Amino acid sequence: MLPVVATLLGGACALPMVHESTRTVDLVVAATTDVHAYVRGWDYYANRPDTVRGLTRVATIVDSLRRVSTELPVLVDAGDMLQGSPVAYVAARIDTMMPNPVMLAMNAMQYTAAAVGNHEFNYGLPALERAIRQSTFPLLAANVFTAEGKHRFQGWAVATRNGVKIAIVGATTPGSMVSSGCLVRVRVLYIWIIKDVLTRAEKIEVVFELHSCSS
Repeated sequence: MLPVVATLLGGACALPMVHESTRTVDLVVAATTDVHAYVRGWDYYANRPDTVRGLTRVATIVDSLRRVSTELPVLVDAGDMLQGSPVAYVAARIDTMMPNPVMLAMNAMQYTAAAVGNHEFNYGLPALERAIRQSTFPLLAANVFTAEGKHRFQGWAVATRNGVKIAIVGATTPGSMVSSGCLVRVRVLYIWIIKDVLTRAEKIEVVFELHSCSS
């Protein structure tokens, strides 16, 4: 039985869909998408402050939610966080021994889970795997498999708030085979996102699907 089911699609794909509930749940969910390695509120290319982007600006909002919430908010990201700024390039290509600054920032913000976006593959699987090892939260991609047919990444995770179990299912766009094909071809396979994925979580009261669908 799924008394409460919610679907959260990231990457500006759709608004959350909330289905019929048999009880009232006070649940605070905060979501980000397409962070693209903007850790600070700074335009790394123009070398000036950026008033609309940056995890530090998101952290201010999340801290405000935590101050007024009785339970820790569920904080999720819908993908495309590890590529897009010079900070990401340095961590992936220049100094691969350094801790990934994006993961450090998201760990400090206590993210609950994140979906693997297509841009997470831009620096290749080794760079993505390093970032996953450094994260304190799961990076999810239920529809990515090895060539042998095994799940390549963790597909879902469970969090609990106010005594309610919350399943978070992550999926990435099959378009990753196009945008990062030369880096992942043969190593991983992407299947179309299963429409009934939410029905696979038993005894879970709230289900979120984090779907990275940007191009």
